[in-house]
Amino acid sequence: MEIGTIISCEGSPNSSEFLFNIDKPAVKVVKKGQFVQTKNEFGWVISRIEEIYRSNKYFENVEIVEEVKNAMPTKEWESVIAKAKTLGIKANGIERNKSSPSPGARVSLCDKEILKEFFGFDENGLYLGDIDSHELPVKINMTKLLQKHFAVLALSGAGKSYLIKVILEELLDRDKSKGQIAPIIFDTHGEYIAFDTDKQYASKTQVFKSSDIRIGLSDISMSTLYHLLPDLSPAQKRELNKILKDMKSENDVFDLEDLERNIENNVRSSAKYVLLDIIHEMKSLHIFGKSDYPSANSICKQGILSVIDLSDCTSQRKRQIIVYYLCKKLFEARQKGKIPPFLTIIEEAHNYAPERVAKYNAVSKGIIEKIAREGRKFGACLALISQRPVHLATTALSQCNTHIILRITNPYDIDHIGKSSEGLSSDVLKSLPGLHIGEAIITGEAANQPICFKVRQKKVQDSPIANELEKACIDYSEMEKNNKKDLDAFR
Repeated sequence: MEIGTIISCEGSPNSSEFLFNIDKPAVKVVKKGQFVQTKNEFGWVISRIEEIYRSNKYFENVEIVEEVKNAMPTKEWESVIAKAKTLGIKANGIERNKSSPSPGARVSLCDKEILKEFFGFDENGLYLGDIDSHELPVKINMTKLLQKHFAVLALSGAGKSYLIKVILEELLDRDKSKGQIAPIIFDTHGEYIAFDTDKQYASKTQVFKSSDIRIGLSDISMSTLYHLLPDLSPAQKRELNKILKDMKSENDVFDLEDLERNIENNVRSSAKYVLLDIIHEMKSLHIFGKSDYPSANSICKQGILSVIDLSDCTSQRKRQIIVYYLCKKLFEARQKGKIPPFLTIIEEAHNYAPERVAKYNAVSKGIIEKIAREGRKFGACLALISQRPVHLATTALSQCNTHIILRITNPYDIDHIGKSSEGLSSDVLKSLPGLHIGEAIITGEAANQPICFKVRQKKVQDSPIANELEKACIDYSEMEKNNKKDLDAFR
């Protein structure tokens, strides 16, 4: 559909941008953000509408505005002008633009087939949503999105979890012949256990509660234990190492109770009481046992979603230890080819890989950064979800080659995203605070150009714990009323 004609003015058209006059019948059709095409000697020039202006020569002179506004049909002299930024050119393939279009050239809304090729969409890809203004499905190649990792960034309530549910649906619905990955999500708030109760996805979902997870003390390596206890002195490490070495040679399995007894009976140095205090702290976490649970093989299954439900855990340190230990087990197993390729999704990633925090309070940061740096070689994929990207470890975020960004208003976060996301122009960054809930911009490896799209409707039902605020208040009032009745009856 032709919508206008390129006009000539100072410095325009050029290889980067041009202005075009919108045909009057097309004024109601043309919108900011749409993609347009026009022809030059090299092929089809693909551009995005950056802004739309209106002008009227009768209102250029302020002094005569009052005289003319009621005297003439001034609306007939109004012009609607669009500014378009050139993105590339479709010739034999998709190339960088080499020349400007000509004044007088006609401009059309971009053909859907050209747009598909231009963005690099894949008919067998993951269907995330639609480009509304073109009614074009956004289908992203799975390898491009996952292999080099991705991040979902947005403020709370903008639709991060909703988008992740859509991505998980696509992965679970994917046919084996097209390649299935094993999705694993560390669920901080219990938002994804809904998959386990949904009729369509219950058979493809397994949930591991944090209260059931155990780290087998007799199987843990000394390097792993020292990583979990970074504040041990060299003398304390020597004593602990000697005790554990003796216990491993004498027993098949043992737990913290056994370790505590051995320290009590066999350590004679000043390190004894420090080590006993550390054992006491480890016991309070209720995570160390005689054997590991779950195993890497039971967590990682193609086409099966594993939800590591951390919602019943109030200790951030315990959460970090779980994320660290399970990610380490999965990555090492994948390096040896013992488990299939997997996707690890980490919600609230800034809490597990913080930028500037002491080692004791960031035990999971190192393994997340390791997977981010090396995972692509082994099919160990990573997705980081965060509402505060400025607090997320730069090393991890910079290795996510695709960013999906929803609404963000904090200027520090926007500035941080601008510095870490490839291909985001200043006008796209400025649009982030104005995105509606459910609107997202994808940029980086998975798409040839930044794309603004509307996330599709999810299929899975909401989690039973995701109550509305009003209902939560009513439920609490009812509980208080019943408690009072019980108390009065007891009296």
